[in-house]
Amino acid sequence: MITTGGQGQRAFGKEADEWISLAEFEGRYVGQVLEHTNGNKQAAARVLEIDRKTLDRMIKRHELGPGREPHGAPLVAARETLTL
Repeated sequence: MITTGGQGQRAFGKEADEWISLAEFEGRYVGQVLEHTNGNKQAAARVLEIDRKTLDRMIKRHELGPGREPHGAPLVAARETLTL
């Protein structure tokens, strides 16, 4: 439920500025999957259920790669489901 008030928009008990963008979420999530697969792009593409070329475009778009840490706090722990 989204409500508005004097403080601005709220969604699920959080202020609008506390949420990350979908693009940031995607980059962080792809980075975590790559970290989990030790940089194995083929394995990461399988986990993400996407084509390897799509993964390559995401890596480029989010400037991910060896030695680059995913930005921000982890989104999910290993083997944990993502819920909102």
